[in-house]
Amino acid sequence: MVSTLLMVIGILRTVPVVYRTIKAIINHKITVDLLATVALIVSLIQHEWTSVVFINLMINCAIVFGMYTENKAKKTIKSLFKLRPSIVKIKENNQIKTIDIKDIKLNDLVIIDAGERIPVDGKVVSGAASVDQSSLTGESIPIEKKVGDMVLSSTLNMSGSLLVKVTKLGKDTTFEKLITLMEQASSGKNTIETLVEKFASRYILITLLVAIFVFVLTKNISLVLSLLLVTCADDIAVAVPLAFWAAIARGAKRGIIIKGGNYLETLARCKTLIVDKTGTLTKGKIKVNHIFCFKGTEENLVKMAVMAESMSDHPMAKAVVDYAHKLNIDYEIPEKFEELSGRGMKIEWRNKNIMVGNLNFFIDEKIKIEEKELSSIKLAESD
Repeated sequence: MVSTLLMVIGILRTVPVVYRTIKAIINHKITVDLLATVALIVSLIQHEWTSVVFINLMINCAIVFGMYTENKAKKTIKSLFKLRPSIVKIKENNQIKTIDIKDIKLNDLVIIDAGERIPVDGKVVSGAASVDQSSLTGESIPIEKKVGDMVLSSTLNMSGSLLVKVTKLGKDTTFEKLITLMEQASSGKNTIETLVEKFASRYILITLLVAIFVFVLTKNISLVLSLLLVTCADDIAVAVPLAFWAAIARGAKRGIIIKGGNYLETLARCKTLIVDKTGTLTKGKIKVNHIFCFKGTEENLVKMAVMAESMSDHPMAKAVVDYAHKLNIDYEIPEKFEELSGRGMKIEWRNKNIMVGNLNFFIDEKIKIEEKELSSIKLAESD
């Protein structure tokens, strides 16, 4: 009963292997399936049903493992779509509407508030904000966006509000082009795969010749079968493609875009690596390095600054707060505050108006800055 069951299973599972072998030969290719087919036929002739089932089990395990790795890689790549919001707010006839991203059209005006991801590629027509573009460019420091600047889908609005005119949708956006590029890279051939295929074809021919030679010398079909069983493993055929799939998927999960397996292969020959993006090898975290205090004490200056910056989510504001915590400086919550996107903060504390921001902010607010102070600021910015 058991032998009959093994025979039926073995024969049924042998058919697909033989079919793939014939198909490969017609296409002038020698694959590991050829070696497995020979081993299976010899096993069937010898009525070695256990060997037939074992060979098929080994082959199918390799196939299942390959499918699992490939599906996992695809899921990882598709998970990047979570970076794109599904619901968007648009301004239409001076009214704000909430619609599905699928219903958005070119030239629509999309509203993006602080903390929201930008759903489309577009042009800023109103507002100002700090945008984290690290998901696409790798640049860890937020970029200030103002009227006339272009913004990219899936990037994050860190602070401020934007009104964006849609210029690209769906597959035309930078984000979806990157997704498509990664999918093509994962499914494409590369140099190492080609080399392994060449190695596999030679390996198979040599193994078959050795098997024939052993049979001619010994006339022992069981010995030949043992030889084929040991050498017909499918790991040669699946190892490299799986390695590339896993590498590209793992890179995607960590925010690294790998265009193809051939680029991974090139890394093995690299002697020098040139990096042009902050955050690639460094953390890219903003921190306070130096303080120029023109009047009063440094501690009082930090205290005034941290009161304002504690009310903001801007990365530079967080750096000031971290610096104040490091110095154990206590501060109060301001009575009133106002954040001006891309410029700075205004607060009211104990009947005093305090402003924290960039140089242009102070110039716009008609704050008098001495020439000596201005030179020190510009010198620090150049460093």
